[in-house]
Amino acid sequence: MQFVSKLAKIYGHSLVGHQHDGTLKNLLATKWVDKTTPKGSRPFFQISQSESIIDMTLLGIDTESGGITTDYDLLTLTMCVIKDYEIVKTLDMKLKPNPVDGRSDYFVQAEALAVNGINIAEHDWKAMPYRQSKQIIFDWLEGAKNEFGKLLPFGNGVSRDIQLITKYTVSPPAWEMVVMRNPIELTSIGNNLKMLGLIPMNQSLALSKIATYFGVEIDEEKVHTAEYDVWLGTQVLKHYNQLIAK
Repeated sequence: MQFVSKLAKIYGHSLVGHQHDGTLKNLLATKWVDKTTPKGSRPFFQISQSESIIDMTLLGIDTESGGITTDYDLLTLTMCVIKDYEIVKTLDMKLKPNPVDGRSDYFVQAEALAVNGINIAEHDWKAMPYRQSKQIIFDWLEGAKNEFGKLLPFGNGVSRDIQLITKYTVSPPAWEMVVMRNPIELTSIGNNLKMLGLIPMNQSLALSKIATYFGVEIDEEKVHTAEYDVWLGTQVLKHYNQLIAK
């Protein structure tokens, strides 16, 4: 509660009329009344009844692509369902452009491949064309939603991950049928906590760096592997939430 109220005060808002039981999920599901907001304008903080967070389940996402923008091809996709800050279900896929005359033409940057370590020749043999992946991805998400509840994406740069997924695989309307809008961007939370003085201003928000700051033991051999990065993100979110709840 302190996080929301402190942040509101920074922007000159005074929040009243809240109810909570001390847990983050109920805090976020609270409908706040902002007495400084003019009548008819949008409240400072509000979640609609149709998107209550009470029954949400976190969806960690990690992608690798052929370049820094979404114009470059999506090459890998990893999605993990998170319960109690641990991974309980995973989808891991290698992807490639739809073949023409039996061949896939890639749009990638050499620099990006050097960073993510993807060998395109080897990748091509194992990867699934985008058109074949669409139903598999949608069915996995739908099954996860039916089993665990509403899926709320989170991660570092997660908005870009979603843009890649909905550009090359499932369509935006299909995605929104099974995944909640307004994902949790870890970097944004980290920057807000810096602004509130809860994290040092010079602290890096890269997953391994901020996780180390919180005392999470890092496995250097697994850093930058998709599922491990998602797990690191869950630990960072856990510690962010603990700071918020104080």
